[in-house]
Amino acid sequence: MAVRTDLPDQILAKVERVKTILQEFDSVAIAFSGGVDSTVLLHICSNHLTKDSVTAYFVNSCLQSAASKENVENLIARHFSDSSGFVIVELNPLLLNEVVINNEQRCYYCKKSSYTTIIEMINARGQQVLFDGTNTDDLREDRPGLKAVKELGVRSPLLEAGFSKTDIREYARSMGLENHNLPSNSCLATRVDTGTPIALEALYQIEQAELFLFTLGFRGSRVRLRRYGVCIELQEKDISTAATMDIRLQIIEYFESASLGPVYIGLSGR
Repeated sequence: MAVRTDLPDQILAKVERVKTILQEFDSVAIAFSGGVDSTVLLHICSNHLTKDSVTAYFVNSCLQSAASKENVENLIARHFSDSSGFVIVELNPLLLNEVVINNEQRCYYCKKSSYTTIIEMINARGQQVLFDGTNTDDLREDRPGLKAVKELGVRSPLLEAGFSKTDIREYARSMGLENHNLPSNSCLATRVDTGTPIALEALYQIEQAELFLFTLGFRGSRVRLRRYGVCIELQEKDISTAATMDIRLQIIEYFESASLGPVYIGLSGR
């Protein structure tokens, strides 16, 4: 899994900066979501440290779809089974009222709870530090979870090294990582309007609806519950397909049968 030297010089320089950070530690833990950011971070760490020194921690909960867990396990098996450890952390964020009420700080409370749990585990295992895949693009968005990252002393090597999302995808593509071009993902709770309490049933409905859209060929779709009904977000290239008579009628029939109210397609795309 050696890093290819035909990467652009600016990306190679950033890889070297991450490796400099790794020199501070004998062992590291990585908060691993299965997205391209944490995958690239795990890849770099696995190339620089021994297998026993790198462990990926995946938080599995009702906020993650079953497909997400399966995809993470497959990703680890295909790319990292010989180079890092892997731990699944089972949590139930809906035990936290701060998460259930779903205000603007929901992500902060959820991230703090999950990262605190991982830190307790790595402390018991004698691992020195928790890394996450935050990058420079994340600073341009409203991400309450970053406050928890800072408070808990979690390190973000990609951010510290100056990796942008474009850099990360280019690295992943060059290294043959299978998720290099996957649409960005987020937990199921982000599909529920802020201020609307999060219910387990609603999360299940969202998961099943997105799975239905996937079976129609819409990769990376989002089903967002709104007060006025349901808004479907598709990749821009898929919007015209969804508007064709046959597909449109299938979508309408599914959402009516699921009692999810009027269904709309967001014209902006993802």
